[in-house]
Amino acid sequence: MSAPANPATLRLPRLAEADGIVTIHLDGEPVAAKTGESVAAALLAAGHLLLRTTSGGAARGLYCGMGVCWECAILVEGEGVQRACMVEVREGLRLRRLEGREAAR
Repeated sequence: MSAPANPATLRLPRLAEADGIVTIHLDGEPVAAKTGESVAAALLAAGHLLLRTTSGGAARGLYCGMGVCWECAILVEGEGVQRACMVEVREGLRLRRLEGREAAR
């Protein structure tokens, strides 16, 4: 896979220019995010395309981006399994990628 593009170019103009930066954590690693964007958008902009794997080991990530398909399911600490496209980033948010059967809905 090629290197991720400049994150500023992957964000909507109003978010690329926003001042609010928060730090979220994906599998224990810090990720910078812009206030007002979804977890899925922040992770995508930071180059994290893989959000979970299926029980067969297939990679899954953002698909519909509007909360219908559950392909972007991710574990949000304190909230359980959520759709990454429907959760807004906030300072200190802790996330974990789901693997195999734990991602089954």
